[in-house]
Amino acid sequence: MGMPMDPFAGTAVHDPVRMLQELSTRMSRVEQLLGQRPGVPVTKTSGPLFLPNGVPSTPSGGIYLFASGGDFWWRSSDGSEYSGIPPEVPSAGAVFDPVGYNVSNAPGSYSSSHSQALVDGLFSVGNRLVATLDALKSAGLMDFA
Repeated sequence: MGMPMDPFAGTAVHDPVRMLQELSTRMSRVEQLLGQRPGVPVTKTSGPLFLPNGVPSTPSGGIYLFASGGDFWWRSSDGSEYSGIPPEVPSAGAVFDPVGYNVSNAPGSYSSSHSQALVDGLFSVGNRLVATLDALKSAGLMDFA
């Protein structure tokens, strides 16, 4: 059987102030119970999730999702906070293919022109590699000593 519409019907509690005190006490108990319950893992949703603004406490494991200023954030178990909005990734400058070179099959005996063609090809590839690394570093996409 369901709860009656007036939970105070048939009791001595008819004073509005007493009713508010009783409701306040009951709400405090509900808040205590809800505050002690662990979060529920979400692996699937059938609709949008609403994340209210507010920074949660640090979870003992996993992450907490939250909103701050209308933006999506998450907090890890080490207390770090991360924006859920992917950063804008800068693009690097164009690097062109190595200058075309043609090295024929190795001759049957030593050939200085064949050796020079190999050296030129290796220098061309090396120069493009350096240009690629420079473009990545200047765009902030790569950092190394």
